[in-house]
Amino acid sequence: MKKTILSETAIFTGSIDRPKGYEIDRNKLKAEAVKGYVLNNRKHFGENTWEHKDYKLVRRVPEFGFLEDYVREFFKLQTGLTLEPKSCYINILEHLEQSYSRNNLDLNHLVNSPRYTMVYCAEAVEKSSSIVIEYDDHLKINKLHQVPVKNNMFVIFPSTLRYFISENVSEDPSIFITINFKTVI
Repeated sequence: MKKTILSETAIFTGSIDRPKGYEIDRNKLKAEAVKGYVLNNRKHFGENTWEHKDYKLVRRVPEFGFLEDYVREFFKLQTGLTLEPKSCYINILEHLEQSYSRNNLDLNHLVNSPRYTMVYCAEAVEKSSSIVIEYDDHLKINKLHQVPVKNNMFVIFPSTLRYFISENVSEDPSIFITINFKTVI
């Protein structure tokens, strides 16, 4: 008997574990993320869009490059594919706030859409919320996969999947960095 896999939807999770002396300074990442939030540097000011709660970086610090490099190497080892960053945005969720359910496709330009999305938890109280990924499993549609958040963890998944960050039950704000990637041959 021969098995042929026609399609596969995989989600990759991990944490940024760099050797001593090469750690990513999360405080610098968080400080830059918060600047966009404090300065109201939104991706889109229309309140009827899912980008309304997304914030742009004010300044790109080297730690973002270190984060991207780590994720690219991790993903290449797991899949053999090379990722190239396409866009980045920040979500800061206050107490009892959650993000919108969406995917990161540009439906008007699918060729230019990212292939993979990575959500990195820069700061959150452990298990205060989850990254919830919506998927279909043959006859069962709208299934949910939940990844409880903790500091320094990331989730990578196909950009075609809808996802959201569930309600933050902690009193402290949570900071998430999302990077969309395209694949390079």
